Amino acid sequence: MSLNKNQQEAVLHKDGPCLIAACPGSGKTRTIIERVKRLVSSEDVFGRNVLNITFTNKAAKEMKKRLSESNEIHGLSDVSCSTFHSLSLSVLRKFAPLIGADANVTILDTDSVISVMSGLEGQKDYDQKELRMLHGAYSEYREQCNLVSKVHDHFDQQEAGLFLSLESYFVSSNSIDFSGMLYRCWDLLNNHDEVVEFMNNRFSYVQVDEFQDTNLIQLEIIKKICQHKNVVAVGDQDQAIYGWRGARPENMTDFLTIFDPVKIINLNINYRSTPEILNVANNLMSNAIGRINTDIEAFSDSGNDVKCSFCESRDKESYIVASQIRQYISMGYKPKDMAILYRTNSMSRGLEIALTRACIPYIVIGAFSFYDREEVRDALCYLKLLFNPKDWASFSRACNKPKIGFGPASISKLKKFCSENGLDISNVDCTKIDFLKPSCVIYISLLQERLLNRSDYSNFSDWLMSTLDSMGYYDFLSDFRSDKFDEKSDNLIELLKSASAFSKSNADDLSRYLQQIMLFTSSDKSTNDNVVSLISLHSSKGLEFPVVFLIGVDEGVLPHKRAVESRPDGLEEERRLCYVGMTRAEKILHTSSVVGMSQDGRSPTTFPSRFLIESGIIDEDQYSQIVYGDN
Repeated sequence: MSLNKNQQEAVLHKDGPCLIAACPGSGKTRTIIERVKRLVSSEDVFGRNVLNITFTNKAAKEMKKRLSESNEIHGLSDVSCSTFHSLSLSVLRKFAPLIGADANVTILDTDSVISVMSGLEGQKDYDQKELRMLHGAYSEYREQCNLVSKVHDHFDQQEAGLFLSLESYFVSSNSIDFSGMLYRCWDLLNNHDEVVEFMNNRFSYVQVDEFQDTNLIQLEIIKKICQHKNVVAVGDQDQAIYGWRGARPENMTDFLTIFDPVKIINLNINYRSTPEILNVANNLMSNAIGRINTDIEAFSDSGNDVKCSFCESRDKESYIVASQIRQYISMGYKPKDMAILYRTNSMSRGLEIALTRACIPYIVIGAFSFYDREEVRDALCYLKLLFNPKDWASFSRACNKPKIGFGPASISKLKKFCSENGLDISNVDCTKIDFLKPSCVIYISLLQERLLNRSDYSNFSDWLMSTLDSMGYYDFLSDFRSDKFDEKSDNLIELLKSASAFSKSNADDLSRYLQQIMLFTSSDKSTNDNVVSLISLHSSKGLEFPVVFLIGVDEGVLPHKRAVESRPDGLEEERRLCYVGMTRAEKILHTSSVVGMSQDGRSPTTFPSRFLIESGIIDEDQYSQIVYGDN
């Protein structure tokens, strides 16, 4: 297909600043690759002087590969395709002597940094969770272009001392963390004119993809290395969904001020989706604040209207989606043509059960299958021990979360002792075993008490909830950083809800529940590529499918209550997240919402999302009828 007018304008742009606002499905990648080809084919531009910056190593490698395959243009293989972090590292290594560093700097991942921090002087009052939170705060501090030397102005004395000790460690060990790479690059550019001059001469043409996902320090780096103003920013403010990790969608508008005057090119023709799908997406984003994008125009022919199914429970919603997928398969669609999108990973649980029962192959993308997630498997170990106290595999997994001193040798000895004496974990007298540490004896005694007190609880779900608390499992989870803790807690809540529902409808049959769980383990999944994709909305960006099911379009879920309440722009980002989900669909978009009712059936407990009204999928009258009507 030939380039359209706006794509051609983008390809032909050479000198001066330019903002390419590219909607979903606009052929953005092809356009920016063709632009680089044309640049390098110019007599006065060499490939080594062109820099493409993107956000993932995968995207950078893919662009490099596609450019290298174009053998007809000399010099394309010399074009640099980089992420901000790899670019910063190259600057740091080249100019390391300016800051008294060694070029062979070592990169530390987050776990390594936390390990280092735990051994630094002055940190004795912090546990692992607190250290992760502090490191996250310090990373954000640096990425907001705050000086390390001024850290005492923003943190208390103990925290500031810890950060300065960490910086001293970085210097003495010639190492750096991810935020430190960006910070030191920015610091070099700020304080050494020769670095700025070198970078502007080295890369006389710069192109930055996914500009809506840049943070402040990345914007400042672009300002320094693009003083020649031959810079093109490519992005879509409507797809800015990473504010929770420091991205600034306002960088798109700041770019217009910093490099004024800027040519703006709108790639607003969508070659992916039907007019009906794009109409609801446009309606939704018309409610956005401070939007610079124009509405999307459809290239495709008209298709099906976007509908919404209203369900009485999440499990019912999953059942309906599975039934609809069966219908599409009977119509000739393949499983790989379809995707189910959801706001939180915990929502895959009911879908996995419904799809398995319907014999529909699937894959969970961007996360573990629900029953393969660490915290879910950990919790199930206690139910397995309740069912079978001789399940040593489950005991071995559960007994060191949190760590209390069990090792492979002590577990092996305990297992052998029980086997030789006809005992199991529920009745062995650990006080008479001399090879166990006191902390291990206390753990087993507490576990035995939990196993013996099963009859105190009306169902095994309530027992499990109490047991996880009593055995210190939530203390173990608290060592994770806050976003991971929230996700893992949500998964446990979902597990407990599903266990409770199963218990009530199956006479509290633990054996049957555990048997059902085994049907959903990853080892039993199909390994072929013809599968339905289950994807969180954040992981769906950049993907497309003929048929998309966007589930959980409920108030409090999408938009997510915690996201809206925790950030000033939370609602705006949730709206953009919904928009991303809608625009993954090529031909058919289904939405669904759970409208829960109180036990007496007189008042709703959950409501359809405001986004269904904003997008025009339902109107105010339909909303009132759904929530308060008789149907």
